[in-house]
Amino acid sequence: MNEPEVAINEAFRSSADIPAVPYPKLSRGDGADMRRFPFVPCYAAGFDPDTCRSHLLFADMTPTHRRWQDIPQPMSLGTFEEHLACLARLHAAMWEHPRLHEFGTPRVGAEGLDRSDERLARVRVVAPADSIHVIEDLASDDRWPSVLANMAPVARLTLVHGDSIGNVLYPRDTASGHEAVLIDWQSHSAGQGADDLAFFLIKAMAPSHRRRVESALLDSYHEALCRYGVRDYAYDALRDDYCRAITRFLSCELFHYESWGEDLPRALAAFVDNDCFAVI
Repeated sequence: MNEPEVAINEAFRSSADIPAVPYPKLSRGDGADMRRFPFVPCYAAGFDPDTCRSHLLFADMTPTHRRWQDIPQPMSLGTFEEHLACLARLHAAMWEHPRLHEFGTPRVGAEGLDRSDERLARVRVVAPADSIHVIEDLASDDRWPSVLANMAPVARLTLVHGDSIGNVLYPRDTASGHEAVLIDWQSHSAGQGADDLAFFLIKAMAPSHRRRVESALLDSYHEALCRYGVRDYAYDALRDDYCRAITRFLSCELFHYESWGEDLPRALAAFVDNDCFAVI
């Protein structure tokens, strides 16, 4: 087969209540070097709007890559760094790209947050007792405007994958020159790269583990961003963006989602550990 001219070529998502919407097409003509993108090469695609059925013909990555499920557990620090380098490669390639508006916004925005008395009562039942004061502070009249404003970042925007856990293919041999790639793009949006970072560090490991590796992984991600071409993004700015991303993740858990599990206490722990009140 010839080398693909498009990395994402009219892939689609659909559900019973969401009409099928084509993902924007990215081509070399946009000025973006597609070799920089952590995508599986796509050779052909098609979509039937009448049946909402689609097909995608991807390159076979089996000889060179392995899935998340095939990685020995617990994952090593090196594998975590490889994961974040993959995200950094995406974020750097689309950093402040002029077509970001075509990729939409995150599914949960300020209008989707609910701090009603009924909602807070349900949250108090499932939240750790020592975190209730954090929840009440975030829902207070003084803090709420900042919580809402934080849901829509306006600076340092890029393309966010939105669900990288389990959706990275890792090279079988790092010495081969192959790099990790991302799959399953149904949660993508324009946003801050720190949103992918917070999502991964909160969901992929217990708080005790996160605390041990968090600083090293933030350093590694920032170094990768710079290596892939992002300029004028100081480490301290990344730390602030990371705290704001943790706050967005926690805000969705507290004031939007209903299916609480490990994510809520993990997000609360990350919020407290990183003193996120200081940035909102």
